[in-house]
Amino acid sequence: MNITEETQLKQALLNKEITGIEFYNLGKGYMVFDEDHVWLINGGIEFTFGDAAFSFAWSSEKEFYDSLPQKINALTNELEVKELEAINIPGIKELTGTKITEAEITWNFYFDLDENFEPTEEKQYMPMGLMLSFSNGSKMQLAAVNYELDTENKKMDNVIFDSTGELLIALNHPVEIKLEEVTEE
Repeated sequence: MNITEETQLKQALLNKEITGIEFYNLGKGYMVFDEDHVWLINGGIEFTFGDAAFSFAWSSEKEFYDSLPQKINALTNELEVKELEAINIPGIKELTGTKITEAEITWNFYFDLDENFEPTEEKQYMPMGLMLSFSNGSKMQLAAVNYELDTENKKMDNVIFDSTGELLIALNHPVEIKLEEVTEE
């Protein structure tokens, strides 16, 4: 991972007063595993800091989750996203007025393709997971994941990082995420 990307991401997030947080969904449905703590959405999250913003969301151009120090529509472009009114969730509302004090980042990479659709030599990095700490002691986990659904127990199993999956948002209830799927032969 390039130090520049990590520095830029942290500069966009750290030590700025949060004035708003919103979840966005691309489709009609999303999953709630704990009404006040764990959500799986197909879209993204946007933090606002006065006039500035930071988004971790589905990139319509790249077709995976990425981040930008801009409003969410810079990533989703012309895709229709719907606000999920996250500010009405008590724990999310309590984060307004706080600051993000720490960001732990799990990175993924990809290669751009040249005109012959051959991979270029330079790796491009994007976050696939963020663990954010707030000045009020709260923690928020953001991760692009894939998982198996245990319908009997109404929970996620075998959660793995997947930049093309869904966006996990977990507030003060971190989810164990594996780096890659392990298959038994």
